[in-house]
Parts: sequence; C-alpha cells; structure tokens
Amino acid sequence: MSFSDIVHALLVVFGVGLVIFVHELGHYLAARWAGAKVDTFSIGMGPKLFGWRRGDTLFQVAALPLGGYVKLAGEYPEAGARALPGELGSMSVWHRFVYYSGGVVMNVLFALVVLPLVLFVGLEGIEPVLGESQKGSPAWYARVDPGARVLAVNGRDPFDFMGFRTEVALSGKRAVELRLRGLDGVESEHTIAPEYDADAGMYLLGVAPALDPEGLLVVEPGSPAADAGITSDDHLVGVPGQPAWLTPRQQLAYAMQAGAPVTLEVAADDGAPREVTISPESVPMRGRHVIGISPPQNLVAHLRGGAGGVPSPLDRSGLERGDRLRRVAGRPIYRASDLLAGLMSEEGALELEIERDGERVTLSLPAMTRDERLAFDADIALDQDETNNRVVAQPARPAFVAGLRDGDRVVSVNGVATVSWDAVFKQIQASIDAGKEALSIEVWRDLASPVGSNEAADPNEAGAARHEAFALTIQPSAQEEHRYGLGLATFNGVQRAESMPDALQMGFIASWRFLVNTGMTLQKMLFTDEVSTKNLGGIITISVVSFHSANEGLAQLFFLLAIISVNLAILNLLPIPILDGGHLLFLIVEWIKGSPVSERTLGYSQLVGLVLLVSLMIYVTYQDVVRWILPG
Repeated sequence: MSFSDIVHALLVVFGVGLVIFVHELGHYLAARWAGAKVDTFSIGMGPKLFGWRRGDTLFQVAALPLGGYVKLAGEYPEAGARALPGELGSMSVWHRFVYYSGGVVMNVLFALVVLPLVLFVGLEGIEPVLGESQKGSPAWYARVDPGARVLAVNGRDPFDFMGFRTEVALSGKRAVELRLRGLDGVESEHTIAPEYDADAGMYLLGVAPALDPEGLLVVEPGSPAADAGITSDDHLVGVPGQPAWLTPRQQLAYAMQAGAPVTLEVAADDGAPREVTISPESVPMRGRHVIGISPPQNLVAHLRGGAGGVPSPLDRSGLERGDRLRRVAGRPIYRASDLLAGLMSEEGALELEIERDGERVTLSLPAMTRDERLAFDADIALDQDETNNRVVAQPARPAFVAGLRDGDRVVSVNGVATVSWDAVFKQIQASIDAGKEALSIEVWRDLASPVGSNEAADPNEAGAARHEAFALTIQPSAQEEHRYGLGLATFNGVQRAESMPDALQMGFIASWRFLVNTGMTLQKMLFTDEVSTKNLGGIITISVVSFHSANEGLAQLFFLLAIISVNLAILNLLPIPILDGGHLLFLIVEWIKGSPVSERTLGYSQLVGLVLLVSLMIYVTYQDVVRWILPG
C-alpha cells in the first residue's frame, strides 16, 4: 500500500467516524439540554480502546467500528427502582422525544452544512448526458440520441447522471417524462417506460452515461497501461487495425476482447500522437475453470423500425424477430460484430441468409450507403442462440487450442449426448465439478462450407451434404481476466454554485432530495418488487466507496459523507425497537395512552428489534462479501 493509499484510508476512517460522532453528538446535546446526566459517549461498540472522563461523562473510542452510542444515567434501571433527577426515567415525554430524535436532526443538519460548502467549492460528477443505449432497451426503442443532455426527469433537474438514474429507478414501473436537448440544440419530450434490470436490481432505461467527447482515458495506477506509459492526461486518437466505422469505445473493446497485446494511438493535450502497445496482465478468476466456448450470438431478439414513420432498409428487408442470421455477403455470423463486418465488406446489394422456422431463407438487401449500413446494424439487437449445440470458440482458450472452431457442433461430452447449448454447458460444468482433468468431446463440422469459413452445420440440415465427425480432448483451465487497466472516461463536469446564497439553496434542495429518495428506496425495497434489497450495503461497501471518493478529493469525500449522514438519519427513524425510531414510536404510544408501555412489552420488543437489526447486519454483510470479495 502506497503512502497516498494510507492517507486516503485514514481520511475514510476520519470521515465515517465524523458522521457517527455527529449523530451521537445530537443525542448528547439533546440530553444535556434536557438536564440529563450522560454516563458514556462512545464512538464504536464493544471494549474501550481509549478514553477520558470529563465531569460525569466518559468519552471513549471502542473496538468495534459499528456505530456508537450515548448512555444516560438510569438508562437500564433495576426493576421497580425509582428514577432520580437527571436520569432517563425522570425526563418528560417531550424531553425524551427530543433526546431520541437528536441524532437524526444532527445528521440532517450535517448534510445541510456540508452540501452547500461542497457545492460552493465545486463538485465533479458525471454530466447528465446520454451515451449509447443498450440494444433492445427502452431508451434504444425510444431512439434517444447519444449526446443528448437530460434537462428534466419527471419535471425535476437531475443535476448529474446518477441523479437521472435514481429518478428513473424510483419511478419503478411508471413511465418517466424526459426533456432532452440534442447536440443540435433542439429540445424534445420523451415518455419512456423503464424495464427491470435483474443485475442492477432496479428499473432502468438501458442507457449509459456519455463518454468524454475528447476521448480522455482513465488509467489505473500500477496497471499494464500505466507501465506502458499511458497517463490520465492522454486521449484516445484511434486503434490501429480496427474498422473506422466503429466508435472509439467499440474499437477499444474489440481490440481488448482477445486478451492479446493491443496498440493504441494516443496523444496528450500538448503533444503529438504516439503509438503505445499494452500487454495485458492475466488474472485467474478464483474457483472458475472453463474451456472457452459460448453459443452463437445471431438470434434476432429485437428490431427497431424506421424513425418518424419513414421505412428504413431494415423495414424493407423482411427480417423478423426470431430469425437466426447465418450469413451476410457470404460471411458467417456467429458474433454480434460479424453482422456489421459483413455489411461493410462489399459495395452494392447484399444477400442475407437466415434460418426461419427451420428453413433457410435468403433476403436481398438493396445497395446502401455507409450510414444506412450502420443504421441497419444499429436497429437489430442480437441474442445468443441456445436452441442447438453449435458453439463459438474463444481465441487462445483451451477449446480453440485443441482445435474447436466457430460453428462446430458439440454432439457429446464424455460420451453423453448433447443436443442444445444448455446440455453442452451443464455436461461440461458437471465434468469440471467432478474433477475430471480432461474432457472428451465429439464434434461435427460441415465440410461443405466455402473455403476459409469456419461455419459448421448439422448433417441433417439441407445443404450439409458432407461433414466430418471427430473427437477432441480439452483440458479446462482457470478462467482469466485480461487486465489492461485502461478505459474511456465519462463526460464529467464540475457543479459549482455562483454564490454562497445559491450554494445554500442548492444544498437544501439536494439534502431534501436525498431524504425523500432514501425513504422512497426503502419503501420500494420493503413493500414492492421495484428495487431489490441486494442494493443494500454495509460497512464494507461504505469503506470501499468512501476510499474511492477520497481518491477523487475532499469535495467528493464530504459529498459522500453527507449522503451517508442522510441515510443514517432515515435508517434510525425506522420503527424498529432499539433504534431511535422504535423509541420514538413507544413515546408516541406513551403520550396517547398516558403511561409507558409495560416492561414485558418493552422487553420482548427490544429482543425482536435486536434480532431484526442483527439479521439486517448479517444480510448486508453477506451482500458486501458477494459484491466486493467474491464477485462473479
């Protein structure tokens, strides 16, 4: 760990400790205002690490970084004991209400103080500008233009891209009203219904944030990219050898997908373009062994019609959802990128060979301009075809090294017949899990394919007059992540108030929005299926995200601390016994009925509250471990 990392880690400890301190300080000040005696003021739980006594109060730091507490005199009285002046039991309902709500109030005040200061100094964030839409997503169907700026979501300014994403997620199943301003300066209105994303655990539109318009690169310190001499001041000029019609993001992704050394053309702001070659670091993924195959991605899952009611070349092609793309311009299609490569391979009219309802059909595509071919590809969303045993071999992986090629059919694995991708995958995985060192795979390959093609066909299909059946022995190996330590930066900007009054207004609006959004998120987690509880995070998530924010500067760190403070306020207001909200609920009951709840009721409720709280801590810790320690 570098000195910089140590400093950032200490900042995280200080920051999280500050939020806890602010909460407990609220209880302490409220108790002193009410005339109560405070026995202990603790940051952390469990055994005392160090502390000091001032007056009647022991101020301490405890061993377990799981919050803190303020203990009043007489807080745990003996049965039947009479409360003395200055003890908790002698306080009025109103004073106890102020005491138990003091922490929540201070957490909100912390955000109201910190956010204006952060916004006055300037806060860097991702601009609310839309990037590429995922094919088949609501944003893709709505044809939202890449580069469009989000002016409003359901009538509210999103501030940044995360604000836009949050507003969409909290809309749930309801359609969102977007007001956008395109690159041409024209404003437009869109009504789009989000779709639930199982991976994210929330409703989304399926659109990524825009990338930096100058192609700014993000370089991980100590990574192969950094070792090759690329810095975060460099911009991507191009990727030699990649087709010019691909976007910079696509060029970079396609260049790195094989896990081989890549050469990039980059330039700093004040320098001439230069070529840099990056050799990736291969990192084995824990506990995962594979042979490197996947099903073809040539099943037409979604089609997008022409814009404005004007038929496009795709509309006139006759292509339908459920079709399987086989060839375009005589070139086989096994990966999504193969379609565009085939469309760009020849001038003039093209033939698109498909499979529909078990039969081969040839569609004639008219001569198209370069932009029309790009649009044709952009309007088709392809999915994996898992209905048969045809496979795609990943370069340099065990199956490819053993001789398997794109389009081959795996008809048996270790003597067990396989007729679909699901059967192939399950049998291979079962063999790996059983500890088999090598797999015996029977393969069918069509020999009637044109010279130079790797396409295979089922011998029972029409036109597959000749085929070869042969066996391969494949040794599974650990799945590897090819780490380059390089990516394209998002379109970032600095949000800064023009004056302190503006900062106060913006800070108040942001604080209120955080409060409302946090409450809505909990409500949707607990009472609907619109936000998954897997989005909850515990101490590990807080630490990781805080460390990342500390790396980006004090403004980012304190902005995150303000958000954590608001979340802590909402969490403590939950009506769970042993939390502040539970105590407030009992005080309301006491005020209504004129007497406290019985000791038996209080005791059982405290036990239930403890069980709920411990269960929640275990659950969020499990989510933290899955998210950060055992990903994938």
